Amino acid sequence: EESNIDLIALVRWILGDKIAASLPCTELKVTVMTLLIDPRNSTFTFETVITAHCSFNLGIVIFTLTQINFNFNYVAGEATGSFAAAFWLVPPGAVPPDKWSIDDPPPGAVAMEVSAAYNGAEDGWSFRGGLAEKGKIDLPTIVGIYLPPSYQQFIPNVVITQLEAGFSTGVSKAYHFSIGAEWRIELLSVTIGGLVKISSKLEDDKRKDEGEIQGFLRFGGKDDEGGLEFKVTAKFNDEDKEYIFEFLGWTATLKETSEKKTLTFEAGDKSLGEMIEVLVNAVVPGADIKLVAPWSVLNSVPLKSFKFEVEFSQEDSSPKTASLSYSPNINLGFARIGTLVLEYNVKTEKVMFKITEGQFLGNEIKPE
Repeated sequence: EESNIDLIALVRWILGDKIAASLPCTELKVTVMTLLIDPRNSTFTFETVITAHCSFNLGIVIFTLTQINFNFNYVAGEATGSFAAAFWLVPPGAVPPDKWSIDDPPPGAVAMEVSAAYNGAEDGWSFRGGLAEKGKIDLPTIVGIYLPPSYQQFIPNVVITQLEAGFSTGVSKAYHFSIGAEWRIELLSVTIGGLVKISSKLEDDKRKDEGEIQGFLRFGGKDDEGGLEFKVTAKFNDEDKEYIFEFLGWTATLKETSEKKTLTFEAGDKSLGEMIEVLVNAVVPGADIKLVAPWSVLNSVPLKSFKFEVEFSQEDSSPKTASLSYSPNINLGFARIGTLVLEYNVKTEKVMFKITEGQFLGNEIKPE
């Protein structure tokens, strides 16, 4: 605390009380200042962090600045640097600027961040802006502040949990965008969520696009605890497509590339006993029920060792093979069985049993 530089006190000392009192800040301190100079190599680095509580009333919203970061580097004749600012958008008349803190913001306040960085001639400038970590936009609260009561009954309980956009001016001409939201329906004790991510960049004069779309449906529980959740994720780019379905620790993945199309089922890291506990606790949120003897023996049956996979034809999407793999990791001394595979070929109607990973008489067996 003693090493901080109080900029308001500095202004008061130089320009007097009147000028210092006119500043829209209740706090303005330099908390970090670092300067490293290497004359032999003509390099230097300067970094500073300023914490603030400066409020500007813009009419429909109060802009409150809370932190500013600067970083500047000069190495091997190349200059790079960055700037970042954290701020809040606060509804006017909510709480006086000097009566609230970052740890206890007023209703309807939104935490945001902006940044800009110069990474050299090739990469150019990159800009980013959006919600800060754990920041959110509570639509019902904001509507209740800005609009008449007659509008509030039509607004669903939707909270925007992620909002970010950015772009670069360098060779890649990259840009990205993401937005996520959750809708809570109290009548049904259901939460619906969604997230969309899009990014694009130039590689070898060709634009490469990729994206991700997520959605989930959560029944019961409270906030993020308890209940049953079904989640779907779609990932795509110019070459591959992948769809992931998750429910009760089970994961089904449908993946399509230029070479093959597969559907895989896995049980994650849960045991059979843990899976039963999840089902029981979903019915009674917060009960934290555990299996007792003799049923607790089911906790020793791992499900993550099992994997079921179906490969489909690229031409007509008909099944080609179906396989079940099990990874017991058994060491017999002369042999180590890592993964066993039982595969059925639809066309030949033949079943093949093989060890795809392990060791036999000192010779390693590796997946193809």
